[in-house]
Order: sequence, then structure tokens, then C-alpha cells
Amino acid sequence: MKLLDRRETIVVVVGGQTSGKDRAVAMALHDEINQRGGALYRRAVVVADEAYLGGTELSRHPTIAVGGPGVNAVAAQLVPVVPTMFSVDEQAFVQADFESQPTRVVLWGMTAASTAQAVEMFTTHGVLAALLDRIWGGDDSALM
Repeated sequence: MKLLDRRETIVVVVGGQTSGKDRAVAMALHDEINQRGGALYRRAVVVADEAYLGGTELSRHPTIAVGGPGVNAVAAQLVPVVPTMFSVDEQAFVQADFESQPTRVVLWGMTAASTAQAVEMFTTHGVLAALLDRIWGGDDSALM
């Protein structure tokens, strides 16, 4: 039975050794995406970085890495290559590439609190909505 759809299921990746705070933030993001999904495969799943890097299938999905390069091996790979959309005081960062296939996002901070701030900015400043529009075929004008 098919459980994930490469075009619609978003993979949220956390570090395997991540603090409970980062994992809780990732789960809140997961819940927010699932609330907006409304269709069978339009949802998020949360996986550890080891599982994501251990196979090729998960890396074919739209990906959101939560946590910085020091705690998340996927973030360590993406931070140098994914453009920064905005940051706050060089402490909290939202990086995204909506043009890549699949899309890639990194939400991280210098501390667990600043990672939570990056996730909050991502969800409340329209970036998550724009990402979901891009992935799920919404109005592309939100990306302009």
C-alpha cells in the first residue's frame, strides 16, 4: 500500500540526536502542514536525518530540515546551498529554494529557541503558504 506521494507528501527532517525542543517544534510544523493538507497524501511526515540520508526515496520528496547544521545532518548539507530568505539578528534563519525539484527548506537557529523562532516566521509570514501553493498546485501569484 502506498503511504507517501512524492509530489504531495512533505518530509520534515530532524536531527537524530536533536533536543526535545527541536523535535516538538518539528511536530508542531507537521501538525500545521497536515491541518492545511485536506487530502490523502497532502501531509507531512517527520523523520530523523539518519533515515532520510539512509535511502534515496525520502530525498525525492519536498523537504523541510528543522535544526541547524550542528544537530541535523540534512541541514548541514543544505545550509551552504539553499538561499537565505531572511534571518533575524544572525540567530534565526529561513532558507528556501522553491525552484529546485524537489523543493528544499531549512529552518534553523543558533539555539533551540531561535530554531523555534525560524519555524514561527516560516509559518506566520506566508512562506509556508507559498511553499504549499507551489507543491500542491495553488495560486502561484503568492510566490511573486
